[in-house]
Amino acid sequence: MASTSINTKEAEITFMDPSLYKAVAEGNVLAFNEYANRLQNLVIANKNIILYIHITAQCVKTPERTDFVREILTTCPFLLFQKNAKEEIPLHIVARYGRSEIVRVLIKHTKVAEEDLLERGEEGRT
Repeated sequence: MASTSINTKEAEITFMDPSLYKAVAEGNVLAFNEYANRLQNLVIANKNIILYIHITAQCVKTPERTDFVREILTTCPFLLFQKNAKEEIPLHIVARYGRSEIVRVLIKHTKVAEEDLLERGEEGRT
């Protein structure tokens, strides 16, 4: 699966090709193994990250699935706090669509992500 990268001062942003986009929409976690350390940098043109794409695709379909969201957040918990072009975080989107099971997964992972952020912050001060 190909992708296009752009280097910026903040991070290397990788724009998803159509096959990666399709994998996200379908919840294919295995397609992202090679991107495990940089999931937060995988975006599409409107700055949507993989969680937004998957959640939006799932909001159109039923039943509600949480496995992709759970696995992606286990790999990259910081995606919980990453905003899209509209300044929304994933929780805003799932709440808007009333996806209560995914809301529970996001809330559960928020505590882990916050602890990880605090831990990294403490390490940065030493």
